[in-house]
Amino acid sequence: MDITADQIEEDWERALDTATQAVTFCAESGLLTQAYARHEVEHIQAERKWLAHIRPTLGMLFPTPRSAMMSRH
Repeated sequence: MDITADQIEEDWERALDTATQAVTFCAESGLLTQAYARHEVEHIQAERKWLAHIRPTLGMLFPTPRSAMMSRH
């Protein structure tokens, strides 16, 4: 099975969603200070911006296999 840019992006977004949930949970539970939680949320937001910026490069590095493109039509 070939990895596609869409799969990488979906997995990365899911990981960032999970990281956000973890930070939120830890902040609400008092395991992280509010300041540290804000810092981490900002870092996660920066990762999302970076992922959006790198999207065209992912498409070039991990093109959709021809067989998958043919099955979509």
